[in-house]
Amino acid sequence: MILRRGGIRARLPLAAAFALTLTGCSARDPGIDSTAFATDHPLVGRTYRVADGAYLDDAALAAELAGAEIVLLGEHHPNPDHHRAQAEILAALRDLGRRPGVVFEMIDVGQQPDVDTCIGSPSCTPETLATQIGWDAHGWPDWHIYEPVLRIALDEGWRIVAGSYERSRIHQIVANGIHTLDPDTRSRLGVGRPLGVATHAAMVEEIRVSHCGHPDERRIEPMITAQRLRDSIMASAIELARIDSSVVLIAGNGHVRTDWGVPVHVAQRLPDARLLSMAMLEVRPGLDDPSAYAQALAASALPFDVVRFTARVTERDSCDVIAEQLEQIKEMNREREEASR
Repeated sequence: MILRRGGIRARLPLAAAFALTLTGCSARDPGIDSTAFATDHPLVGRTYRVADGAYLDDAALAAELAGAEIVLLGEHHPNPDHHRAQAEILAALRDLGRRPGVVFEMIDVGQQPDVDTCIGSPSCTPETLATQIGWDAHGWPDWHIYEPVLRIALDEGWRIVAGSYERSRIHQIVANGIHTLDPDTRSRLGVGRPLGVATHAAMVEEIRVSHCGHPDERRIEPMITAQRLRDSIMASAIELARIDSSVVLIAGNGHVRTDWGVPVHVAQRLPDARLLSMAMLEVRPGLDDPSAYAQALAASALPFDVVRFTARVTERDSCDVIAEQLEQIKEMNREREEASR
């Protein structure tokens, strides 16, 4: 996904933060603190429907879910509240009689055999699955915060489907060009389609906004290519996982955007499918109007069908972190220059 403003941790150097967009959505932070910030914000815990600006109670949200064949659940990866909320949605789908295939952005296709082996065992638990696929070695937040989502899928015997390529493969494809993919794969993923001028400009602007006006301009096009490739891979996985017309995607918020994310790619593959895109957004101080959150996403309106607002996983604003990192880099450069004299 394209790195969100809330997604850069202070311990990452700026160059590494920029590189995350190419390598994946989020670096693993073993020091994640489950303490939530801004819990008293008026939007925390509220579910907002973008189309009409209505707040949804549980019954109204269940009605939205009942009308969807494919449910795309976004997240800010290191926020435990987002994964608890996703598990609640899965439980609601279960109560509606659904048995969805669950596509995880965090699992790459090379791990699918290990996933299938674990699921085929009566002793498969979230911990054994995470161990089997080496979850914590692949750059994602600690698997424990995903346990609520994994547990309900395993307890219900639902199919779990890989939704990504290995990061090194993404690197290779982006570095060498989409044309290096074999024609069949390129056709299946649909990555050869040209990107509209307006959409490209919007994606560039989103990258600049999400990096607080300090992106590495050389990385913008590779970021866009990686975003489109990942979205295409997830859409392909959704098509594969479609069992009894029901699928859930667990992915970063950037992937479930209705303006250029996975929904666009799914619509090209399954034009008659009914989709619901639901993002989990952290609240921001002073922003009590849900529509105001569109600006942080470089969008004219929130690019989701439904939004669940949650507390923040960190108190610091990521733009402050970036400004601090820039100063650190400048100071390091000054020290190098002085040492070379």
